[in-house]
Amino acid sequence: MAGSSALLLSDKGTHTGGSTPSGRMPDKPGSRRAMDRGALMAGGILEGAGLPPFLQAVMSPWVVAIETGTLGMREMVAAAASSTAANLKRRVVVDPALDLAIAQAVVASVALAEELDKRDAAPTKPRAAALAAVEAVIAHLRTAAPNEDTRALGLGW
Repeated sequence: MAGSSALLLSDKGTHTGGSTPSGRMPDKPGSRRAMDRGALMAGGILEGAGLPPFLQAVMSPWVVAIETGTLGMREMVAAAASSTAANLKRRVVVDPALDLAIAQAVVASVALAEELDKRDAAPTKPRAAALAAVEAVIAHLRTAAPNEDTRALGLGW
C-alpha cells in the first residue's frame, strides 16, 4: 500500500474504521458531538422553512434530535423536545393552535424517544410522525410574533 495512510475502506469504498481522511476519529453516530455538528448544519425540514433566524436556531436542537436520533437516545430526544417546546413558549405569543401543535409534536417526539429505547426498535414510523408534527409547529411559527419579553431583549424578528 502506497504511503502510510490508516484509512480503511470496504470493498464498496466506504469508510470502515480508523481515522477519517482528515486524520481525526469519526464522530460516533448519535454522540453529543455528532448532534452538535448536525445542529450547526441545521438541514432537513428547517432548510427553506421560512422561519426567522432566531426561531430557526430555537427549533434546531429539536429537529436535529428527531432527524438523527438513534438507538439508546431516548433521553436526548425527549429532552430536546421538552426544552425546545418550553423555550418556544417563553419567546413567542402562543395562540391556542400553536399551543396544540407544540403539545402534539412533544407527544410524537416522546413516542419516537420511547421507540429508540427498545432493543428491537423500528423508529421509521414514529420518526415520520414526529417530523410531521414538528412541521406543523413550524407552519404556525411562520406567522408567530415575538412576545413582549423577547422584544425587550432585542430578539424580535
